[in-house]
Amino acid sequence: MHQELNSAVNFIASYLKSNTSLNINKFKKELFDLLENKFKNHWCEQYPLLGNGFRAISFHHPIVDECLLTAASLNGIADINLYFPSDLVLWIDPHCVSYKISDYGYVTTIYESQQHQQPQQAFNQNPYSTTYVQRNVSSTTYATSE
Repeated sequence: MHQELNSAVNFIASYLKSNTSLNINKFKKELFDLLENKFKNHWCEQYPLLGNGFRAISFHHPIVDECLLTAASLNGIADINLYFPSDLVLWIDPHCVSYKISDYGYVTTIYESQQHQQPQQAFNQNPYSTTYVQRNVSSTTYATSE
């Protein structure tokens, strides 16, 4: 869970780079802790899609995920919506972190473990499947082991 959370937190923090008054490492640590606490009973390595709706972080203005609002509030960010595109959804699942912007956007993978890539190979045989592109974000990590 820690690698997935680190990837998601780094992705979210990449949108906040323009806020120079923000202590980005403090924000990332607090968001990591909030998400880890939220997901601890909703994480099943054997069935990664089980509970993925619960683990989705949504930015549908004016509705924003409570963990993100709390981390923003603790760091003095009054309106978190100013930093994110409208209709962004971030899925944090075992072995895979991905996002989509708008209803018609493509799903883009941020992190994918080796364990997730094995079953995905059969899916990618479909000629109509989406090609995934990785987005490079900061690699700060907060957890050393799972």
